[in-house]
Amino acid sequence: WHQGGRMTVSTYAELKTAIGNYAARGDLTDRADEFIDKVEAKFRRRLRLRPMEATTTGTMVADTPTIPLPLDFLQVLSFIFDIGSENPRKLEFITPEQGDALEYGSSGTPRWYTFVGQAIRIYPTPDSAYDYTIRHYAKFAPLSASNTTNFLLTEYPDAYEYGCYIEACAYLGDIGGQLQVWVQGFETTMAEIKKSDRCERNRTPTMHFDPALLGAGSSNIETDS
Repeated sequence: WHQGGRMTVSTYAELKTAIGNYAARGDLTDRADEFIDKVEAKFRRRLRLRPMEATTTGTMVADTPTIPLPLDFLQVLSFIFDIGSENPRKLEFITPEQGDALEYGSSGTPRWYTFVGQAIRIYPTPDSAYDYTIRHYAKFAPLSASNTTNFLLTEYPDAYEYGCYIEACAYLGDIGGQLQVWVQGFETTMAEIKKSDRCERNRTPTMHFDPALLGAGSSNIETDS
Protein backbone atom coordinates (compact mmCIF):
# COMPACT_ATOMS: atom_id res chain seq x y z
CA TRP A 1 0.00 0.00 0.00
CA HIS A 2 1.25 3.42 -0.95
CA GLN A 3 1.78 5.72 2.02
CA GLY A 4 2.58 8.94 0.17
CA GLY A 5 0.92 12.33 0.42
CA ARG A 6 -2.87 12.46 0.41
CA MET A 7 -4.47 13.83 -2.76
CA THR A 8 -7.63 15.90 -2.97
CA VAL A 9 -10.61 13.90 -4.22
CA SER A 10 -13.58 15.75 -5.71
CA THR A 11 -14.37 13.88 -8.94
CA TYR A 12 -14.95 10.37 -10.18
CA ALA A 13 -11.57 10.32 -11.98
CA GLU A 14 -9.72 11.59 -8.90
CA LEU A 15 -11.36 8.92 -6.75
CA LYS A 16 -10.24 6.19 -9.14
CA THR A 17 -6.71 7.63 -9.13
CA ALA A 18 -6.71 7.70 -5.31
CA ILE A 19 -7.70 4.03 -5.20
CA GLY A 20 -4.80 3.11 -7.49
CA ASN A 21 -2.38 5.27 -5.50
CA TYR A 22 -3.26 3.74 -2.14
CA ALA A 23 -3.06 0.22 -3.55
CA ALA A 24 0.16 1.08 -5.41
CA ARG A 25 -1.42 -0.50 -8.47
CA GLY A 26 -1.95 1.02 -11.90
CA ASP A 27 -4.14 -1.78 -13.22
CA LEU A 28 -7.25 -1.25 -11.06
CA THR A 29 -9.25 0.95 -13.43
CA ASP A 30 -11.97 -1.60 -14.09
CA ARG A 31 -11.95 -2.92 -10.54
CA ALA A 32 -12.18 0.62 -9.16
CA ASP A 33 -15.59 0.96 -10.81
CA GLU A 34 -16.71 -2.18 -8.98
CA PHE A 35 -15.38 -0.81 -5.68
CA ILE A 36 -17.29 2.45 -6.17
CA ASP A 37 -20.50 0.60 -7.09
CA LYS A 38 -20.30 -1.49 -3.91
CA VAL A 39 -19.69 1.54 -1.71
CA GLU A 40 -22.62 3.39 -3.27
CA ALA A 41 -24.83 0.35 -2.60
CA LYS A 42 -23.90 0.69 1.09
CA PHE A 43 -24.75 4.40 0.99
CA ARG A 44 -28.18 3.65 -0.49
CA ARG A 45 -28.91 1.11 2.23
CA ARG A 46 -27.63 3.12 5.17
CA LEU A 47 -28.03 6.83 4.46
CA ARG A 48 -31.20 8.92 4.49
CA LEU A 49 -30.07 12.54 4.18
CA ARG A 50 -31.78 15.85 3.40
CA PRO A 51 -30.24 16.16 -0.09
CA MET A 52 -31.81 12.79 -0.90
CA GLU A 53 -35.34 14.09 -0.23
CA ALA A 54 -37.61 14.46 -3.26
CA THR A 55 -41.25 15.18 -4.04
CA THR A 56 -43.38 13.28 -6.55
CA THR A 57 -46.85 14.42 -7.58
CA GLY A 58 -49.52 12.67 -9.61
CA THR A 59 -53.17 11.80 -9.89
CA MET A 60 -54.77 8.56 -8.78
CA VAL A 61 -56.92 6.78 -11.35
CA ALA A 62 -60.47 6.07 -10.24
CA ASP A 63 -61.12 2.36 -9.59
CA THR A 64 -57.41 1.58 -9.96
CA PRO A 65 -55.84 0.32 -6.69
CA THR A 66 -52.17 1.01 -7.44
CA ILE A 67 -49.85 3.81 -8.49
CA PRO A 68 -46.21 3.40 -9.60
CA LEU A 69 -43.35 3.92 -7.18
CA PRO A 70 -41.64 7.30 -7.57
CA LEU A 71 -38.50 7.41 -9.69
CA ASP A 72 -35.39 6.20 -7.82
CA PHE A 73 -37.55 5.53 -4.76
CA LEU A 74 -36.01 4.56 -1.42
CA GLN A 75 -38.45 5.39 1.40
CA VAL A 76 -41.67 7.35 1.98
CA LEU A 77 -41.62 10.41 4.23
CA SER A 78 -45.26 11.42 3.75
CA PHE A 79 -48.15 10.62 1.42
CA ILE A 80 -50.76 13.37 1.04
CA PHE A 81 -53.75 13.51 -1.27
CA ASP A 82 -56.35 16.19 -1.98
CA ILE A 83 -60.07 15.41 -1.73
CA GLY A 84 -61.00 18.83 -3.13
CA SER A 85 -61.53 22.37 -1.84
CA GLU A 86 -57.87 22.47 -0.77
CA ASN A 87 -58.53 19.79 1.82
CA PRO A 88 -55.42 17.59 1.97
CA ARG A 89 -55.40 14.30 3.86
CA LYS A 90 -52.59 12.01 4.88
CA LEU A 91 -52.52 8.33 3.99
CA GLU A 92 -51.25 6.02 6.73
CA PHE A 93 -48.93 3.09 6.05
CA ILE A 94 -50.10 -0.48 6.71
CA THR A 95 -48.26 -3.74 6.13
CA PRO A 96 -49.15 -5.91 3.14
CA GLU A 97 -50.59 -8.45 5.58
CA GLN A 98 -52.87 -5.79 7.06
CA GLY A 99 -53.89 -4.83 3.54
CA ASP A 100 -54.82 -8.44 2.79
CA ALA A 101 -57.29 -8.31 5.70
CA LEU A 102 -59.16 -5.39 4.13
CA GLU A 103 -61.94 -5.78 1.59
CA TYR A 104 -59.91 -5.88 -1.63
CA GLY A 105 -62.80 -4.96 -3.93
CA SER A 106 -64.05 -1.98 -1.93
CA SER A 107 -63.67 1.58 -3.23
CA GLY A 108 -63.96 4.96 -1.56
CA THR A 109 -61.85 7.77 -0.17
CA PRO A 110 -58.32 6.40 0.35
CA ARG A 111 -57.08 5.94 3.93
CA TRP A 112 -54.06 3.62 3.81
CA TYR A 113 -51.24 2.48 1.56
CA THR A 114 -48.71 -0.32 1.37
CA PHE A 115 -46.17 -1.69 -1.12
CA VAL A 116 -46.83 -4.49 -3.57
CA GLY A 117 -43.88 -5.29 -5.82
CA GLN A 118 -42.86 -2.10 -7.63
CA ALA A 119 -46.15 -0.33 -6.93
CA ILE A 120 -47.99 1.42 -4.10
CA ARG A 121 -51.31 -0.23 -3.21
CA ILE A 122 -54.02 2.12 -1.93
CA TYR A 123 -56.89 1.11 0.40
CA PRO A 124 -59.72 1.41 -0.29
CA THR A 125 -59.40 1.61 -4.06
CA PRO A 126 -59.77 5.30 -5.04
CA ASP A 127 -63.30 6.17 -6.12
CA SER A 128 -62.14 9.33 -7.89
CA ALA A 129 -59.08 10.92 -9.53
CA TYR A 130 -57.40 12.36 -6.43
CA ASP A 131 -54.23 14.45 -6.77
CA TYR A 132 -51.42 13.23 -4.52
CA THR A 133 -47.99 14.33 -3.28
CA ILE A 134 -45.39 11.89 -2.01
CA ARG A 135 -42.36 13.18 -0.11
CA HIS A 136 -39.71 10.51 -0.17
CA TYR A 137 -36.04 9.67 -0.15
CA ALA A 138 -34.64 9.08 -3.63
CA LYS A 139 -31.45 7.40 -4.76
CA PHE A 140 -28.57 9.82 -5.33
CA ALA A 141 -26.90 9.99 -8.73
CA PRO A 142 -24.07 7.42 -8.82
CA LEU A 143 -20.61 8.40 -9.98
CA SER A 144 -19.63 7.61 -13.56
CA ALA A 145 -17.65 8.99 -16.47
CA SER A 146 -20.67 11.11 -17.41
CA ASN A 147 -21.65 12.05 -13.83
CA THR A 148 -18.31 13.00 -12.34
CA THR A 149 -19.50 14.14 -8.92
CA ASN A 150 -22.48 14.21 -6.58
CA PHE A 151 -23.34 15.75 -3.22
CA LEU A 152 -21.88 12.81 -1.29
CA LEU A 153 -18.47 13.05 -2.95
CA THR A 154 -18.51 16.84 -2.61
CA GLU A 155 -19.42 16.85 1.08
CA TYR A 156 -17.98 13.52 2.26
CA PRO A 157 -15.10 12.40 0.02
CA ASP A 158 -13.57 10.48 2.92
CA ALA A 159 -16.62 8.18 3.06
CA TYR A 160 -16.06 7.23 -0.57
CA GLU A 161 -12.31 6.79 -0.05
CA TYR A 162 -12.54 4.66 3.08
CA GLY A 163 -15.28 2.54 1.53
CA CYS A 164 -13.31 1.97 -1.66
CA TYR A 165 -10.15 1.07 0.24
CA ILE A 166 -12.14 -1.57 2.14
CA GLU A 167 -13.30 -3.04 -1.17
CA ALA A 168 -9.72 -2.92 -2.47
CA CYS A 169 -8.62 -4.91 0.58
CA ALA A 170 -11.34 -7.48 -0.12
CA TYR A 171 -9.96 -7.87 -3.65
CA LEU A 172 -6.21 -7.62 -3.04
CA GLY A 173 -5.93 -8.84 0.54
CA ASP A 174 -5.03 -6.81 3.62
CA ILE A 175 -1.67 -5.70 2.31
CA GLY A 176 0.09 -3.54 4.88
CA GLY A 177 -2.41 -4.35 7.63
CA GLN A 178 -4.55 -1.31 6.81
CA LEU A 179 -8.00 -2.93 6.61
CA GLN A 180 -9.05 -2.11 10.17
CA VAL A 181 -7.93 1.49 9.67
CA TRP A 182 -10.23 1.81 6.67
CA VAL A 183 -13.12 0.03 8.41
CA GLN A 184 -12.87 2.27 11.46
CA GLY A 185 -12.54 5.37 9.28
CA PHE A 186 -15.58 4.38 7.20
CA GLU A 187 -17.80 3.65 10.19
CA THR A 188 -16.73 6.83 11.99
CA THR A 189 -17.42 8.93 8.90
CA MET A 190 -20.83 7.32 8.36
CA ALA A 191 -21.77 8.08 11.97
CA GLU A 192 -20.61 11.69 11.59
CA ILE A 193 -22.63 12.10 8.38
CA LYS A 194 -25.80 10.90 10.11
CA LYS A 195 -25.15 13.06 13.17
CA SER A 196 -24.60 16.17 11.05
CA ASP A 197 -27.84 15.56 9.20
CA ARG A 198 -29.79 15.07 12.46
CA CYS A 199 -28.35 18.29 13.91
CA GLU A 200 -29.41 20.23 10.82
CA ARG A 201 -32.94 18.85 11.00
CA ASN A 202 -33.29 19.51 14.74
CA ARG A 203 -32.17 23.12 14.85
CA THR A 204 -34.42 25.07 17.26
CA PRO A 205 -36.41 27.92 15.64
CA THR A 206 -35.72 31.27 17.29
CA MET A 207 -38.23 34.12 17.31
CA HIS A 208 -36.88 37.47 16.10
CA PHE A 209 -38.96 40.63 16.45
CA ASP A 210 -39.06 43.05 13.54
CA PRO A 211 -39.39 46.60 14.96
CA ALA A 212 -41.35 47.66 11.88
CA LEU A 213 -43.98 45.05 12.69
CA LEU A 214 -44.21 45.49 16.46
CA GLY A 215 -46.98 48.03 16.17
CA ALA A 216 -49.08 45.45 14.41
CA GLY A 217 -48.31 42.84 17.04
CA SER A 218 -46.37 40.74 14.55
CA SER A 219 -43.09 38.89 14.65
CA ASN A 220 -40.88 36.89 12.36
CA ILE A 221 -39.87 33.36 13.17
CA GLU A 222 -36.52 32.41 11.69
CA THR A 223 -34.05 29.64 12.24
CA ASP A 224 -30.62 30.52 13.52
CA SER A 225 -27.84 29.14 11.41
